[in-house]
Amino acid sequence: MHKRTLICLFYLLICQVAYGQESIKVMVFPLRINSQENIEYIKEKISDTLLSYLEENKGIEIIKTSSFEAELNGISKDDINETLVMKIGTKSGADFAIWGTLTKTKKSIRLDIRTWKIDAKSSIAEFYIEGEDSNRLISQLDELAERIWLILIEKERITRISVRGNNRIEDDAIKSQIMAKEGDLFSIKTLREDIKSIYNMGYFEDVNIDRIDSPEGKEIVFIVSEKPSVKRIEIHGNRSIKKEDIEEVTDIKVHTILDFTRIENNVKNILRLYKDKEYWSAEVDYIVYYLKTNEAILDFIITENKKAKIEEIVFVGNRAFSNGELRDVIKTNKEGFFSWLTGSGVLKENVLEQDMDKLSSFYRNNGYIDIKIGKPEIIHDLNRLNITIPVNEGKEFKIGKIDIQGEEILEKEALLKDLNTISGKIFNRKLLREDIAKITDKYTELGYAFTDVVPLTSIDRDTQLVDLTFSIRKGNKVYFERVDITGNDRTRDKVIRRELKILEGDLFNKKKLSRSYQRVYRLGYFEGIDFKTQRGSADDRLKLHIKVKERPTGTLSFGVGYSSVDKIIGMINLSQSNLFGKGQKLSVAARMGGKSQYYNLGFTEPWFFDTPISAGFDIYNVKREYTDYDKKAKGGDVRFGFPITEDYTRLYLTYKHEEVEIDNIEDDAAEIIKEQEGSSITNSITNVLIRDSRDSVIFPTKGSKNSISLEYAGGFLGGTNYFTKVAGSTTWYFPIFWDTVFMSRAIIGYAQGNKGRELPIFERFYLGGMNTVRGFETYSIGPKDPDSGDIIGGNKELIFNIEYIFPLLKEAGVKGVIFFDAGNAFDDDDDYSLDQLRTSVGLGVRWYSPMGPLRLEWGYNIDPKPDEDHSNWDFSIGTMF
Repeated sequence: MHKRTLICLFYLLICQVAYGQESIKVMVFPLRINSQENIEYIKEKISDTLLSYLEENKGIEIIKTSSFEAELNGISKDDINETLVMKIGTKSGADFAIWGTLTKTKKSIRLDIRTWKIDAKSSIAEFYIEGEDSNRLISQLDELAERIWLILIEKERITRISVRGNNRIEDDAIKSQIMAKEGDLFSIKTLREDIKSIYNMGYFEDVNIDRIDSPEGKEIVFIVSEKPSVKRIEIHGNRSIKKEDIEEVTDIKVHTILDFTRIENNVKNILRLYKDKEYWSAEVDYIVYYLKTNEAILDFIITENKKAKIEEIVFVGNRAFSNGELRDVIKTNKEGFFSWLTGSGVLKENVLEQDMDKLSSFYRNNGYIDIKIGKPEIIHDLNRLNITIPVNEGKEFKIGKIDIQGEEILEKEALLKDLNTISGKIFNRKLLREDIAKITDKYTELGYAFTDVVPLTSIDRDTQLVDLTFSIRKGNKVYFERVDITGNDRTRDKVIRRELKILEGDLFNKKKLSRSYQRVYRLGYFEGIDFKTQRGSADDRLKLHIKVKERPTGTLSFGVGYSSVDKIIGMINLSQSNLFGKGQKLSVAARMGGKSQYYNLGFTEPWFFDTPISAGFDIYNVKREYTDYDKKAKGGDVRFGFPITEDYTRLYLTYKHEEVEIDNIEDDAAEIIKEQEGSSITNSITNVLIRDSRDSVIFPTKGSKNSISLEYAGGFLGGTNYFTKVAGSTTWYFPIFWDTVFMSRAIIGYAQGNKGRELPIFERFYLGGMNTVRGFETYSIGPKDPDSGDIIGGNKELIFNIEYIFPLLKEAGVKGVIFFDAGNAFDDDDDYSLDQLRTSVGLGVRWYSPMGPLRLEWGYNIDPKPDEDHSNWDFSIGTMF
């Protein structure tokens, strides 16, 4: 294009912009009056109304009459004509001129108005209004003024808006999306935006506008062409994943508008589902079949191909840690021999994203503060996946100087001494977070609830040292102003409050608050517990809100089960662990099997006379058939529990009275068994000291339970059975990775008869079975009578159990267990011996069923004797280890 032409176009553009910004100049000439009457007052009213309307509207500038009065001097109003108007208008720089005639007759009064465009030298519009009298005429002036204004600004009003072509989408729904309204000025720009808005509704394939001219203005018709609706959705090619599962990840519904963007998103969702199921090479396409009824059938076509397992995970750029060490950090793992059991070899993108965070944390915890983990590259064929993870390690940093500053109330040296972060050691963010929590806890235990500990770091990249300063702002001491409890519709407030280690008015103590939560949780009455604190009426006051969600604590259960000892078992159990909402426990149980019968009534008051002393009793009747004899026992006990320490340790005292009868002794039974035939009475006192810090009674994940017990029978207590039994037990739980738990238990026991009397056969130690050494028949481990070969039990026992517990069905509360057991009972003349322990390994399933904790376990006898089975199944409903 020629340079001069460009300059001209640019000049015209500037002129247009400038013109668009300038006002339209209008001059209004005096009206010519045709009337035999004096109607000057009407003329003035008309002039004032027209001028006021035009001046109030944007874009109009009225040229004052005073500026051209000189041109009209000496000219009669009857002599004003078109030539004169054009001449004066051109000289005054006007764009438009308005001139008219007011005529009054006996029957009516009429106003005629003409508008001239000065540069065109012609009239562009003529208007008139007429009325029977002046009032009727004046009432029409506003409408006339608006018509003149629209002519001047070269605009028209929208008189009507309608919609055509829509069948499913209502007119009002479409009109709600547009800016143009009836009565608005006609604007091409606004209508273009309205077309976009209607199209963006997603319901239409095309949107157009039809404009119809009318005497009053413009009629606008939006013409739409609707997209087809989805009549049916079909899925083909899915063999390994159910149609219902695919439908769960799609959000297209029948009778909705066909939306190709949504279809593409649903294709991605289906592909993601297949990737999560190991089908990384799956392909998803779709076909749309259009029907004459403006409907469509959507068909998803799936090609599953083969499952793809992770063949290799490779790290690139790592120098400090090997591929194997980094693979141990992440959850994503390559396929292995036990993949069918562990689920390894499956790639899930969300898990892989989390793994990248784990890798970053791992490096930062080992001093690599500049670590950068790149986006994993995933290469897959029909059935194999290879993952490459780029790593930029940076340098390893160590701890330089360590200091504490701010509001110190504890000695700096004492605080520094307890820190895990030590000068010269590798910088570890995990230890740093633990140290921040440790300092914070020390302050909160003194009542400073809002203590803020900020780690300030100074990094020297040349020396690769990080100087660390803990900045402490302790704030004020804070007191508990109020403790509110909600959600306990059945449980009484005091049942919860007596478990709290903090009271209203106490200083804030985070440790005691945490312990309070644990104690309320261990009650077992609630499925949800929430402790929330908020500021009270002053800065040094705090409110504690405890919200609980109660769970059913009463059970009535009937059942039939199977035991390796009793075979078929019938059970009935009625229990209430929160009787009347007072925290009392009442249970009635009956169990009847092929070789045993058991009946029990028990009651426990955990806070006797509102003190932390527990009290209770049991009444029972038991019958059991052993291999060589039957035992019947009936009796009861009274028990008390006393707190020894504030947290975990209690002492239990139990007095028991039991009447025992031994009968149905086999002829070839051991002599020691025959000597026990008949009735005997046991009166005993048992002292048990227990420290229990487990986080749960049924399925613990951490903590320990340690106990030592002493039972003394006979003597000053009376009865016919005189003996002493001592036992010690220690059980520990350690949480490991992936919600798994490691458990270890050791038990040692000793018993002897007193005052020259034999230890009763039923008080001796017998091992084997569910709660001692699995893989052996119940009561099958222990000293044997040399003549009859009967198991006669020992006066000493030693048991070791190791378990690895892992979730099977997490939501259902089903757990799996792998175990190793070792134990034996030793005769009176023998010593404890690790060499003589019987051993087994095995696995099992555990479930907290409505009838109580259920265990099904299989044990393998590692070194069976000639008369022993290689393995045994055990089943029980009752308490865990």
